[in-house]
Amino acid sequence: GGAGINRASPMDLIHIARRGKTLGKFSPEAVAEGLADGRFEPTDLAWRDPMPAWVPLAQFEGLPSRVEQAPPPLPARPAWERWRELGMLAAAAETVTEVLGRPAEVFRNLPPAVSLRRPLGFFFLIGVVTSWVALGYQYAAYKVNPASMEEIAKNLPMMSMDSLFIFSAIFTPASVLLLAGIMGVSIYGALRIFWRPPLEFPAVFRVFAYAWGAASAAQLVPLCGGLLYPILGMALTTLGLRQALGVGPLASAAAATFPMLMCLGGLLAVQALLV
Repeated sequence: GGAGINRASPMDLIHIARRGKTLGKFSPEAVAEGLADGRFEPTDLAWRDPMPAWVPLAQFEGLPSRVEQAPPPLPARPAWERWRELGMLAAAAETVTEVLGRPAEVFRNLPPAVSLRRPLGFFFLIGVVTSWVALGYQYAAYKVNPASMEEIAKNLPMMSMDSLFIFSAIFTPASVLLLAGIMGVSIYGALRIFWRPPLEFPAVFRVFAYAWGAASAAQLVPLCGGLLYPILGMALTTLGLRQALGVGPLASAAAATFPMLMCLGGLLAVQALLV
């Protein structure tokens, strides 16, 4: 009320009384706000100079109308949801920062899944770029110390190591798309086993794409990026399934680690066959 008094001239101030007791003098804006939030009642009496008598606030004329302004919509999280507005590279970089810096908030505010294209686009862009960087690190290490990849070179009688890196770079986009399909289906299938309430595949895939897409930025870290990438991806997926879809902690962890366990089992099986 005090702020309302200071903004109004003495002639504008409205005296308010309730059950024979004066409550004070208030500006028209303060009275309108008090009526809206319940501080004043429509039956309270009001008087302002030069009115001849007190009248109930419900009959008082001259109060400003309070039109409730709807708050603007919250910005879509992550920023990739607005990539047309922000620009593809800026939205991708901001999304990585958001998911890594505020993962719980980002996944909690994920908009409803409509299609696979938008999250797949984020995963594809970040995955291809960071995989190329990781290949660049490996190629530089090979050039500095060719002996570090001597075992691999021995198994490539028809191809040089330089050709192998070129071949890998060319087929990286296809590999990233294949990885998205395998991982998305694996996580969804694991949830069908470990979590009874049915979930839509697009919703699960969106969590995976933003979690593993942001986690792939770990590949930008030399030397240990390849190890950090899957660990971070599984951790973000576990958190994302809980925050975005309400999956229980054990089921989230099981679904997030299931694809990596499948890959590990497959590698061990191939190694056993070769031996």
